[in-house]
Amino acid sequence: MRYHLVLIASLLGSAFARRKVATYFPTTSSGWPSPSSYVSSSGYLSPSGYASPSGSPTYTTRMPIHTGDCGSECGGVCGDGIVQYPHEECDLGPKLNGAPRSGCSKDCKKVPWCGDGIVNAPGETCDLGWRNGVAGSGCSANCTRKAVCGNGIIETGEECDAGASNGAYDSGCSKDCKLCGYCGDGIVDDAAGETCDDGPNNGKPTSNCDAWCHKKHAHTHSCETCNPNPFYNLCTITTSCINTPSGNDYCACRAGYRADGLVPTDPRQFRLNFPGQDYRVFVAPGIDCNTLCTTPFPGPESCQEVPVKDAC
Repeated sequence: MRYHLVLIASLLGSAFARRKVATYFPTTSSGWPSPSSYVSSSGYLSPSGYASPSGSPTYTTRMPIHTGDCGSECGGVCGDGIVQYPHEECDLGPKLNGAPRSGCSKDCKKVPWCGDGIVNAPGETCDLGWRNGVAGSGCSANCTRKAVCGNGIIETGEECDAGASNGAYDSGCSKDCKLCGYCGDGIVDDAAGETCDDGPNNGKPTSNCDAWCHKKHAHTHSCETCNPNPFYNLCTITTSCINTPSGNDYCACRAGYRADGLVPTDPRQFRLNFPGQDYRVFVAPGIDCNTLCTTPFPGPESCQEVPVKDAC
């Protein structure tokens, strides 16, 4: 085993350049290390620098044991490219120590720098390490934030940013983060194929414009009925599906109320020749009734602005 160690030490020693360092090797009279006796050599060990038992081969090692940055006395100095702990935190050699963005000062101390992945250097607003300056990273090569169109955040120079939806119809934001028309902005965009745009009311029962900014088909009949089954009648909470003398079921408004958002003559609301209920206004399923009639009190004069539909 001892010969194997000698051979390994010799091979490792040949891989290092000869250098004058303070080296300490423990020896005993029998050639084996002893904690109570140390022999110091100011240079490289010669065959006589390591004691061996009689008849055993001796060897010379060129692998120094560093004891720290001890200056010219042992050759370890700041700038030699070797980090000698605990006296040095870094050492990139004479050309890089103190160089911009090297992260190592001239006196071998670590310093913050743009690119270390930590927002710590003066003037930094971001630091993504190797991703600094990469397209879409949002952080420039000099560690300052830059607008990235498509990240879903409205930043300096952008009018909008809908993320992955930029440029899509109805997103309202172009691929270069500029505001653009969309269905629901209240402006009819002929180029986009819109035939109407009722803004936030698109698609609602009270609007003549559907959710895709196309005019709804004209009603071919009035007096839309409802299903008396409460799970299917589609009447809103402000109306009730009731049966009428004609045998049809309609969504009835509360007494004294008519449809929201519709002119009184709109065919989607009407009154009936309904004895005792001639003041009652009926509406198409899905329409709310929260608008007070001109004369809201129940009676012959109530809700007269809404016409009677004899055909219903």
